[in-house]
Amino acid sequence: MSMALLSSEELKWLKNFRFVTDIRHVESNRLFSVKDLMETEKMSSFLSEHYDQMGSQDPIVAGSLFMKRYAFLSVIGLFSMTMLGKRLDFSPQNVYIIDDEKNGMWMPAFYLKDSSATEIGPSLSERKEYITHLFKDHLNLIMTSVRKVTKLSSLIMWENVAVYIYWLYETVKDHPSLVGVGNQAVKDFALLLEETEAGLFGEYHKNPLKRYYSEKVKVDGIEEKVRVRKTCCFSYDLTGGERLRCNSCPQTCNIRTRKGTTV
Repeated sequence: MSMALLSSEELKWLKNFRFVTDIRHVESNRLFSVKDLMETEKMSSFLSEHYDQMGSQDPIVAGSLFMKRYAFLSVIGLFSMTMLGKRLDFSPQNVYIIDDEKNGMWMPAFYLKDSSATEIGPSLSERKEYITHLFKDHLNLIMTSVRKVTKLSSLIMWENVAVYIYWLYETVKDHPSLVGVGNQAVKDFALLLEETEAGLFGEYHKNPLKRYYSEKVKVDGIEEKVRVRKTCCFSYDLTGGERLRCNSCPQTCNIRTRKGTTV
C-alpha cells in the first residue's frame, strides 16, 4: 500500500467528526489510551470518573452515552475509506480519546498517534480487511469492555453505532463537495449491510449493522420520515441538556406511528 497524505480539505472533513491531529495543548489528564480502556478495570474507572460529566450515575446509561460518542470513530474510519479512498490506523494502541465538552455535554474527540494514511483500492478484499480492522479488531473490543463493566446490551451499543453509519451513507455522501463518491458509497454501504459478512464485525452469526436497517416511516409530530430505533439509548434519562428523547425513540415513535400513516 502506498502512502497518501491527508490534504487540508480532507483533514477539515475529518475534524467535523471530532478527529484531532494536534494534542500539544491537551492536558495529560484529558488524554486516554484506547488500549487501556479495553481493560475492564480501566474502563470501569473511566466511566465512574465521568458520571457527572456524562449526566448519569447509572452505569448502563453512561455506557450507552459512551458508545454513542465513540461511534464517531467508525464514522471517521468509514469516511476515510469511502469518501477519501484512504486507510487510517485504528489499532487500539494507536488511538486516544480526548475529554472535551460542547454546550455543556460530554463530547470527546479522537487522536491517532500515527495519523499517516495509505491508499485503499476498490477491491473487495482490501475493503473487507479494513472493515475488519475497524470493527472486529477495535469497536467490538471496546463494546466488550463496556458490556462487562455496565451489563449494557450489545444490541443497544450496536444500534448506537449503526444510526451514525446510516447517516454517513444516506446523508453525508450527498454533500456537494463529495462529487464522485456516490457509486463507491453504494457499494460500501451494501457490503456493511451484507448478512453473510457478519464476521467482519466480530464473532457474530448475524450482521449487527443489518439488524437495525429498516424503511423510514412517517411519525406523528415529526416532519421528516424517520427510521424508528429498535432499542432505547437512554438519552431521556440523562440530566442537563440531553434529557430528551431522540426523534427515533421507540418508546414514543411506535405510539405515534399507530396514530398516523406509515407510508
